[in-house]
Amino acid sequence: MMSEHKHETHKSDPDKTARDPFTEDEIILLMRKLLTTIEKDIYPLTAVQVAKGDRVFGASIHNMKEPYDTICYDTNRSGTIDPLYHGETSCIHTFYKMDKHIKEFKLGNNLSNLKNSEYDLDPTQCIFLATHEPCSLCLSAISWCGFSNFLYLFTYEDSATSFEMPIDIKMLEDVFGNDNSKGNPYYHKKNSFWESHNIKWIIENKIVKDLKCKADLQDHVRKIEKMYDALVQDHPGCDEEKHYLAPKKELIGPSKL
Repeated sequence: MMSEHKHETHKSDPDKTARDPFTEDEIILLMRKLLTTIEKDIYPLTAVQVAKGDRVFGASIHNMKEPYDTICYDTNRSGTIDPLYHGETSCIHTFYKMDKHIKEFKLGNNLSNLKNSEYDLDPTQCIFLATHEPCSLCLSAISWCGFSNFLYLFTYEDSATSFEMPIDIKMLEDVFGNDNSKGNPYYHKKNSFWESHNIKWIIENKIVKDLKCKADLQDHVRKIEKMYDALVQDHPGCDEEKHYLAPKKELIGPSKL
């Protein structure tokens, strides 16, 4: 399902050996862990911050080895700190501020020796979870920080419809010219930096033997979807996009030169 690769100056290392594919039992354990993290850890923190004016996005970082322990998690703080504190970037800041982490930025080289840490805090050896498919800012942050993968629950389409937040798609289309048409995807889900996977797709397509566990996981997804729907209904301002999408009367910039 996911491969590991080491970044050196943010490029893949051809000598890094890819891990064996996840077995179905490993996938079930991982999906259960990630969904439980969203429900029990990320969502409660998100609900607190949404009440303060932040937004519904959150993220967590996990050890890539069983039982996929949670290293850290955080939520969007774009209203209480600044607009760059998305769920993913907040979580990345938390990851690098941890006392157990190396004190210097020496990613992707032999000096980043964290063998004495409780967890392996090399980002290429972690699993990155986002509640929502990362926006262009967070895609870049994940890339620059050396994570080799990310998984997400809600897609761009979910954000645009269920959450009434089309800004991610609009930015990819208007700024980068990526309209998700044939040959022009929003982004390449597998590239030299990382690969990405949707949790609902994994459950539907990668669990083919244990149908009881598959159904349980799908029920868990529906439970979380209802929780987030209720959160948005209770705090309608948390999906506000007027600041970004309001028509501009006049563009001030090079076009005026």
